[in-house]
Amino acid sequence: MKKYAFIMHPLSLDEVCTFEPKAAGKPDQLVEKMLEWMPPFVIANRLGVASEHKQVEGVMICVPLLPQQILGLNADFVIDKIVAAAKIGEKSGADIVGLGAFTSVVGGRGKKVAERLSTPITTGSSYTAISAVEALKLSAKKMKLELSETTALVVGASGSIGAVCAQLLAPQVKKIILAGRQISPPLTRLAETIGPKAEVTDDTLQALSQSKLILSATNAIGPVIKTEKLLPGSVVCDVARPRDVASRVSSRRDILVIEGGVIKLPGQPELVTDYRLDLGMPDFLTFACEAETILLTLEERFESFSLGRTIPIEKALAISDISHKHDFDLAGLRNFGQDITRADIRRIRRTARFTRIREKLKVSSKNGWARAKAKGRKAKARAGKSRKSA
Repeated sequence: MKKYAFIMHPLSLDEVCTFEPKAAGKPDQLVEKMLEWMPPFVIANRLGVASEHKQVEGVMICVPLLPQQILGLNADFVIDKIVAAAKIGEKSGADIVGLGAFTSVVGGRGKKVAERLSTPITTGSSYTAISAVEALKLSAKKMKLELSETTALVVGASGSIGAVCAQLLAPQVKKIILAGRQISPPLTRLAETIGPKAEVTDDTLQALSQSKLILSATNAIGPVIKTEKLLPGSVVCDVARPRDVASRVSSRRDILVIEGGVIKLPGQPELVTDYRLDLGMPDFLTFACEAETILLTLEERFESFSLGRTIPIEKALAISDISHKHDFDLAGLRNFGQDITRADIRRIRRTARFTRIREKLKVSSKNGWARAKAKGRKAKARAGKSRKSA
């Protein structure tokens, strides 16, 4: 049976406690220093993934570093940790290694890790991108938004996932806004590639107030979408881990927020672990970054598939074809680990409609008061003139 390895890491101090209970209640700095000393280790095995063509198994390896450590510590130190984790996968018999969350960001988006291994590497960016766009389109349909009449916004558009998402989405929408922390050459080149439908901005706040479809795929450590400027009836697809969308935005009752890139696996998948590992979803679901690694294993396509800052759109389309062959599918719509039901969608549409009506009434009321005040001033002026003439 063919085997894959998938490298993951804790996204928060709470997650650290799932494999190191002694970290609970300790100062953050002490916990982070402890994590630096810890070597990578096997945290779980995934069994029972089977399409009609083949069955595979996976070993999940934890690099015990938080997002801020992966981005903030010495790059060589972090890459050494990731390589050590990948070599655990190699020794276990893995034919390919997937990089999850922030382990896929450092070292040239996986390139430096790949250079030090004989086993192929993938970041999962291709399948993450195309599954996120499919989830956004499904959400738009349920919210009764016509893509051809709607403005879309991609936050983090200069990143590997964001750029592919923008190219996949652009032909189907009225206009697409590409947002980055700054208007960089990669962002400008992406807009030129897409054509006249695209515009670039470094003002995400303003762009949010112009868009009904938002896809966010940054490498930020904390939320980047925490504004109330989102339009009622908007759809927000959060691809990032940790999340780009703040919980208070996600709880708004007049917008639909979904997790991007959640995939339903075929067969009878089971996570076997000695730790209190909680991925926030049932064992038959996973994120698209791991799903891409599984697909390449099922297909026995052992090559470094998604690497580097630039991912060709052809790779996203190719992995999509492979996913259909092996019966991988979107896991419906989910938000913060919970399924979004038809009743939820109806409630969001209804609340959005009422919100828009209230806003129109407020504007109408303000305009009415303004007109009344203007008439009052004119009446006073006429009265003053009459008294003078008298």
